[in-house]
Amino acid sequence: MKLTPICRPTSTGYEVFIEEIPELRAEGATPEEAGEKLAASVDVVLAAVRQVVDDDSGV
Repeated sequence: MKLTPICRPTSTGYEVFIEEIPELRAEGATPEEAGEKLAASVDVVLAAVRQVVDDDSGV
């Protein structure tokens, strides 16, 4: 699956999100900061999904 990052300026900095997952967004003072926050959010979501899968599989 290809994921497309989108970065937009805002009145207070930058907003980033993944086009295919628009609900997952992050903001930062710079595009780099916003991207780092988005990456951290993706890590949290993936960890939660892994936990659900592990719980469902009885591991």
